[in-house]
Amino acid sequence: MKKILTVAVVALSLMACNQGKKDLTNTGDSVQNAEREDVALVDVVEFDSVTFHDHPKTEPSLTLDVCVELPAENDQFPVIKVLRSNILSDVLGEKYGKKSPAEAIKMYAEDSKKDFNSAQESYAELEPDADAADMPSWECTLKSTISKVTRNLMVVYSERYDYMGGPRSESAYDYYNYDVLTGKPLRLDDVVLCDKQSREKLKGMLKEKLDELEKDSVMYVGIVMWTDGGNFFLNSNFHVNGDKLVFMFNPGEVAANCYGPLDVELEYDEISPLLIPNTALSKELADQHKNAE
Repeated sequence: MKKILTVAVVALSLMACNQGKKDLTNTGDSVQNAEREDVALVDVVEFDSVTFHDHPKTEPSLTLDVCVELPAENDQFPVIKVLRSNILSDVLGEKYGKKSPAEAIKMYAEDSKKDFNSAQESYAELEPDADAADMPSWECTLKSTISKVTRNLMVVYSERYDYMGGPRSESAYDYYNYDVLTGKPLRLDDVVLCDKQSREKLKGMLKEKLDELEKDSVMYVGIVMWTDGGNFFLNSNFHVNGDKLVFMFNPGEVAANCYGPLDVELEYDEISPLLIPNTALSKELADQHKNAE
């Protein structure tokens, strides 16, 4: 069972349940600490979740459901402290990464409430004759989980849904990758060669895959990624699936919102020449490719 930290909006409280190991045996790999000692992180790592839930009964209101999974602190692996901070920073926002998980989730909830109150004030100014109860209620759901741990990487997957009344809603699906030896986040510039030729090659491969996806589907509106004079914006929303590197594009990023998130897989032989050598991600792909042979 996971250790769960819960902050309630009415009576701010902290609740801890029993702590336990999470089954990661399906990864087929293990994580070693910064000294590459015999003890593997994946064999001892435990997880906790910091959560916040607020479901007001009044209208209009802001409904919040937030859950962020983190590796539990372990004195044997100091890198976990770095990982915890970086995960909070990526999932919740940069300013929350320096706080403890309980402080971060509380501050995140307070900031969300401020945004809602500000929207209420703006609504009252725009609609002075309207009843305050006529303002739409908001919903915010954010959940992140640690989806994979290997001897090279820790991968976090995050889903977010915001509803602001009527047709106004947004959703986002994001992967975050971390080097388990340093705790450092791995962005595109950390793993893919930065020279113009390599970047254009990557753009071309992704465009070709997206064009194939469009032809094989009912996406009659077409791919709308050519927004800045024909330039395609590469993102850092990727993860390793076997020996493939998968780029995820959020709703509205390369196609209409109604089509949801889109995955584009690049085979090992396609992406490996474009990767910076000896990074945690390139090592992971090489290990997975070797295992697949």
